[in-house]
Amino acid sequence: MRKRGGGVYRLDWLGTEKCSTWISFGYAIFTNSIKISGKVRTVLNLQDFWKNKIVWEPPVQTQKTQQEFLETYFIRNLNKDDVVCDFACADGLWSEVVAPYVKRVDGFDCSEKMLETARKNSEEKRLNNIFYQYMDAFNVRFECRYDHIMMLGLLTCIDDDKTADRIVKTVAESIKVGGYLIVRDTLNMYEPDDVYYDEPNYSAIYRAKENYERIYLRNGFELIAYRYLNPYSSHPIELGSHGYVFRKK
Repeated sequence: MRKRGGGVYRLDWLGTEKCSTWISFGYAIFTNSIKISGKVRTVLNLQDFWKNKIVWEPPVQTQKTQQEFLETYFIRNLNKDDVVCDFACADGLWSEVVAPYVKRVDGFDCSEKMLETARKNSEEKRLNNIFYQYMDAFNVRFECRYDHIMMLGLLTCIDDDKTADRIVKTVAESIKVGGYLIVRDTLNMYEPDDVYYDEPNYSAIYRAKENYERIYLRNGFELIAYRYLNPYSSHPIELGSHGYVFRKK
């Protein structure tokens, strides 16, 4: 065991696998072992976590940089005839940003509570071209092909690569050739492996940048634009918000 400062410890186990685990301030676990993550996890699944949310409240800096990214790399490529999908739309914040530039936005999320908030907000703002529907990301199926798709923050919540691959494959099949897929997720910049995070009320996966990009590239997308939007933390590992624009080949 090696202390790294600030109440953070790094533990290395040698058994059936070589892995690294960091315990931060006695309650949060970072590990590159899904086996260890599964043993210490107190959140049964992230769907239950998000289903209980009424609103999504990202840090102010994250909202600012993400909106700048949307305006610079996505909105300028939209036109009034486009139909856009906002997959994992939460309370509709980004659907509302995009709606004035397109014909229609279809927002999908697994939280009925956040969808209720989204519908109320769009009605109050008289955004009549946004339509919100329930969808479970683990059983994703779209009824039409979209000009463009947004998927902002979803894969941070999908810790199984096979499931993530299946989701991205379905998204690829549901977007027109030449259409844009804009994504944003929290990635780790410290480790070459994916890192699983667990605390009493939340869990997530912080993929390594190259591993994250491969999920899209092997499913028929080409990379158009990338930006490291903003860092979240540097201890015990560096985490940050990353934005990408891919185009369907």
